[in-house]
Amino acid sequence: MLKNLKPFFSLLLMAGVLSIVFVGCVDEPTIEPYQMPYASIKFANFSTNIDVVDIRIDTKWDYSGPLKPINQFTDLNGSSVKNNLATTEVTEYFDIRSGERHVQLFDAGENMIFENMTLQADGYGEIIYFIVGTYDDNEDNSTLEIFSIVNGYTYLDDFHQKPTSADDDDHIFMTSTQLSLKCVNALYDDYSTTVDGIKSPVLDSVICESNADTISIFRSDRVTLTQNEPEIKPGEYGLITEPFEAGNYDVFFVSGEDTLVSSNYDLAAETITYLVLYGYPTNPKLAKVEEAIMTEARPK
Repeated sequence: MLKNLKPFFSLLLMAGVLSIVFVGCVDEPTIEPYQMPYASIKFANFSTNIDVVDIRIDTKWDYSGPLKPINQFTDLNGSSVKNNLATTEVTEYFDIRSGERHVQLFDAGENMIFENMTLQADGYGEIIYFIVGTYDDNEDNSTLEIFSIVNGYTYLDDFHQKPTSADDDDHIFMTSTQLSLKCVNALYDDYSTTVDGIKSPVLDSVICESNADTISIFRSDRVTLTQNEPEIKPGEYGLITEPFEAGNYDVFFVSGEDTLVSSNYDLAAETITYLVLYGYPTNPKLAKVEEAIMTEARPK
């Protein structure tokens, strides 16, 4: 009887060996490594009295270790990010881990002027951080601050490729002859003037004229971040949402009946252009910051 079963056991053993060999030859599914969410950011120095600012930022989830000078990062062009920003200078975009990031600011003498400011860097966002206000050794008198403008995202999904309205905040849609124009109020109070009752003015309107004809009158009650507010206060911006044609313009920033400052600018097509009101309340200035619009979506 056992002798008759021997061939059966031999076949069973052979089948078991073959199954082991077969399983060993099957490729296991490949699991793609988890990609850390990133944000693409840049900094702009519009402080009133910090002629050169050294910016450092953390790179770890737990904020451990020293913060990293931004010139140790690589921008999207493959170059080292510019640090030690002079007034009105702006970095190129560079990537950091998204989430809450800690930032420290130092002056040219490596004296810390801003300690552990927390910035929110939303995942896949394109964000510009404006350094504004006046530094004072007495912390109670210092108005140094950082505020951000989120330009959109580094990728396009189906919704953003097919916008349903002209004022889609996530991405800019325009023709090859147009630009996105953002008017920024970075005119922060400083202690020396507020004690005399001089406060930073709110921005009521921006008038752009070309060839003596008014091309666009921007009224901030239509486009401020908080729609219920009738003005652009310090730390806010207004976006001209209607199509804005490139060209040469005389620009006037107005508060009430007063023209705070005016200038003439060539506004280039296919750009995001910021017109920034900054400086002391008693001596406001105007600057232009221009950046090319990213035409290709980046992956998550």
